Amino acid sequence: MRTSGADDEQGVASVTMMQLAFTVALVWACSFTAASAGFLDFPDGPLRKYSPPASHVELPPTASSSLTAAELSSRHEGHAGLPARLSGAISHWPAMAGPDRWSKQRLIEAAGGLPIQFSVQQGELSARFDDDLRGFLTNLHRSTHANAFYTLTEDFLYGSRAAELHAAVGSIPLLQGNKDLFGLFPADLQPQNRAFVLGGLGSVSSLHVDAYNWTGWNALLAGRKVWRFWPPGTPAHVLYSKRQPKQGGLIASYQSDVNCFATMDTLAHDAAQFPLFDGAGPPLEILQEAGDVVVIPSGWWHQVYHLSETVALASQFASAANLGIILDSILEWNGLSWEKCLGHAKPTTAKLTKRAGKVVTSVVRCSRQALAAKRELLDRLHRPLSKREWAKSVRRIAEAMGFGSGKTVAALSREQQLAVREQLEWAGTPSDEPQPTDRSEREKVHDELRRFQTQLAVLETLGDVAGKVSAVGETAAHIETLQGKVRATLSTE
Repeated sequence: MRTSGADDEQGVASVTMMQLAFTVALVWACSFTAASAGFLDFPDGPLRKYSPPASHVELPPTASSSLTAAELSSRHEGHAGLPARLSGAISHWPAMAGPDRWSKQRLIEAAGGLPIQFSVQQGELSARFDDDLRGFLTNLHRSTHANAFYTLTEDFLYGSRAAELHAAVGSIPLLQGNKDLFGLFPADLQPQNRAFVLGGLGSVSSLHVDAYNWTGWNALLAGRKVWRFWPPGTPAHVLYSKRQPKQGGLIASYQSDVNCFATMDTLAHDAAQFPLFDGAGPPLEILQEAGDVVVIPSGWWHQVYHLSETVALASQFASAANLGIILDSILEWNGLSWEKCLGHAKPTTAKLTKRAGKVVTSVVRCSRQALAAKRELLDRLHRPLSKREWAKSVRRIAEAMGFGSGKTVAALSREQQLAVREQLEWAGTPSDEPQPTDRSEREKVHDELRRFQTQLAVLETLGDVAGKVSAVGETAAHIETLQGKVRATLSTE
């Protein structure tokens, strides 16, 4: 289950879901009219001449032939590494040239009937739809900044029906030199290898940091993209960031509400909506051309905008250079320390590499135990509690996260308060347990109301110290809506 830069798009009421669905239906109804000039291949698009703003720092391409695997690791992995644009790294792939080149026509011939799920992005609203690859590619030339089409699928290339396509992509020797240590993780925690990514003009990923803090890579086979990067340590509040649990809650990625390509004329963020974002500073920027591989080091915030129709493969790896960072992120999210898990300080890179299998096993085991204990505590937050019980629950959760026993909220550091708050916000999500199907609508609404009232009480407790007053307001507004539903159901009975 791979966490990609295109997941987790968030919707707002800029247009209604009904309007969006109607737009997609109208476009798809015209899908098999006469093909456009770009139907058989991936055209450049109207943004071909885009160049980065003067304030941004554009990273030039690096010839892959000029680097060794060791040099790439030292320069472009870990928190101190810089993003990279490698040219010529996939020129040997049959998918790049010759009869097996991944043109639209070739993709349709090889796998046009295979089902895919795609998203349509309209501003901050995104909705998902189903079609086959032929239908999606037929309509891809209709994508615009205001109505963009995008799909990312993790298992598309691994089915027997897509075997011809899979055979046309090879390895990347420069990256293969970094042994992928994700093989040491349990199967359910190993990210999927090689996601298949197709985007239309104007489609965009979220601004995010990848789960696990792995080293990621993206190989572009056709089209053109622009990437923007902000370094690890960029203040969270200026990025409007939040955590999003993955892999059953054992890890979490960082997501931002900001779209730094929001405006169509300037490809900039909405300064009125996100006034603090300028505090993040000017980004590093990469213009990715067909044949380029972009390398994303651990912990770097990044967002991608498609300047034309594109086709790409995306993946990641764990290596000796970033394994410590990956395990740090798992421990941190689960409120653990190396001392608490292993009984000693974090091993040096050399020792960690030598004992990688045993260390990974220990960290995963400790984290699963911590997650189970945390879930047991968080389940309490799905039912009404007294104020005294709230305070006790907060102390117990802080203790379970390794912040010490018997501490009140005020006694925690700001970082600890934020971490506890993130866990309590997570408690506001519905339980994984199956719900009875014979409950009345009023009972369901009452359950949701109690859950959000629970979340609001916690947010009000932590809101000031955590500096997240806006979240309190949003939750309170949702409660008002639910209360209206309750009154409506009462009036009809």
